[in-house]
Amino acid sequence: MAILGTDVVLYYVYDGTVLIPFAAAKNCSFDTSNDIVETSSGSNGWFANSAIDTSSWTVKCDGLIVNGDFEPKLMFDAQLARTPIFIRLTIATSPSYYIGGTTNIVSINNTGQVENTATYSISLQGTGRYTIT
Repeated sequence: MAILGTDVVLYYVYDGTVLIPFAAAKNCSFDTSNDIVETSSGSNGWFANSAIDTSSWTVKCDGLIVNGDFEPKLMFDAQLARTPIFIRLTIATSPSYYIGGTTNIVSINNTGQVENTATYSISLQGTGRYTIT
């Protein structure tokens, strides 16, 4: 499974339904995990049983490229305002498919050297279920 960096897009959700792209990323990781709880009892022959409790997912992007008229400041504003953003990743298989969902900004990193272009990284925590289309 490969995530195409040119196809990792972050969106603002405007007016509840309109997705406005504001950034793309060169590198990205998508992680999903389940919390496991022990469900053992005395009747299971002294072996532990377990069940899935809750699931979570995160996305980390670096080499973030801000799109068009949007300023990088908008990412910082979204974090301060606790504004959820939508993310869509393209998974490069044959055929390709998308993973998308609403996220909250966990952290933003802005790195710049004298007379060089600033680079941005962002960490996102999924909220609710992600979709696969």
